[in-house]
Amino acid sequence: MSKYIRKPDLATIRDLFQGHKTYIVPPYQRSYAWDVDRIEGFWKELLIPDNKSEYKLSFSGSIIIKYDEDVDKSYELIDGQQRYITIFILLAVIRDFCQKKIDIEYRQSNNKKNKEYNKIINGIKERMFSQIDWDDDGTQRLKVGATIDEAFNDIVINTDTFYDDKKKIALNSLRNDNEKRILRNYKKFSEYLEERLKEKKKSNNMPNYKVVIELLKCLDKIELIQINVTDDVAAYEIFETVNSKNEPLTSSDLIKNYILKAIDKQEKKKYETIWNDSIENINHVSGFNFNQFLRYYWISKKGWSTDRKLYANFKKLIEKNRSKIKRKEELKLFLKDLLKNSEYLRILKNPHHNGFIDENFTTSQKNNEKIIKSLITINDLNLKQCYVILLSIFSNVILTK
Repeated sequence: MSKYIRKPDLATIRDLFQGHKTYIVPPYQRSYAWDVDRIEGFWKELLIPDNKSEYKLSFSGSIIIKYDEDVDKSYELIDGQQRYITIFILLAVIRDFCQKKIDIEYRQSNNKKNKEYNKIINGIKERMFSQIDWDDDGTQRLKVGATIDEAFNDIVINTDTFYDDKKKIALNSLRNDNEKRILRNYKKFSEYLEERLKEKKKSNNMPNYKVVIELLKCLDKIELIQINVTDDVAAYEIFETVNSKNEPLTSSDLIKNYILKAIDKQEKKKYETIWNDSIENINHVSGFNFNQFLRYYWISKKGWSTDRKLYANFKKLIEKNRSKIKRKEELKLFLKDLLKNSEYLRILKNPHHNGFIDENFTTSQKNNEKIIKSLITINDLNLKQCYVILLSIFSNVILTK
């Protein structure tokens, strides 16, 4: 085998959640993207024994992990974060449901069902946390990115909010679409679990805790191929090969990774939020994705670049004759300016947005109305390249005001 790739292992989900192993989602990875259809497939194909073929296979593809030398017994999830997060959501649903049964129906500690539900809850805690010593609560086994960490902690990790209360949380109370998917999938797994309990009760009067244990056993037995790598470049090459059906890493993914690796740990969350706010602005701009915007922004500020060369040009400019301290400051300024320009593009494409043009360009000659009318006309013509020039003009005009 290559010195960068260790021998692949056939592992089960249970194997991944044993011992002191913890997993980190790298900052360049896309955030949580599984929709309800993917959740349905995961549930019906991998967790319900009745749906399996005579071979009883439960195979979930491959994952790619890289050992992180900076964090003891910690692995970077190069590929597999969608499944890991989904599994944690499912475990949270089962844990919260079992706690509800204890709180409402089986409060006496000597009750047999109380003991069974407590055993399930403790087993789930062992999977979700890596216990370092007997007198601590353990280390969270999966660390997600800043885009979803609030919802992940509140809905999946947190046990202070009850099962029924979590199901009542409004989707629009969350920060972004990725967090909404966590909540939506929590609710969907809750529906599937309750439907399964009713089915088994009706068919053979199986107790609820036995149905839950059956599901958890199926989850534990899911198999996958674990590919272990020791080098970033090797990891990305394997990732693109194994995931040929998925979109490759873009220049914006690589630039984000470069920035977040360079910025000090205590400031990382703040600047990742600025990056994500820029993405959120572009999500409201029709006809543009974030990668296109990033290239247009670069051309408007720094000069021509193809998409393929954008990351190389960015890296070359940042590292040119600068110390590490100056690079960090340059990167922070870059992120702040990127956010401003994402707001400018949002205004250029939606000239009534936030009343910005009326507020900043109103004159006795009604320049604000003329600007808005012109921008609407450009938008109606479905022109795109002109926004490079418009971005440049708009930011320069704002600076001189």
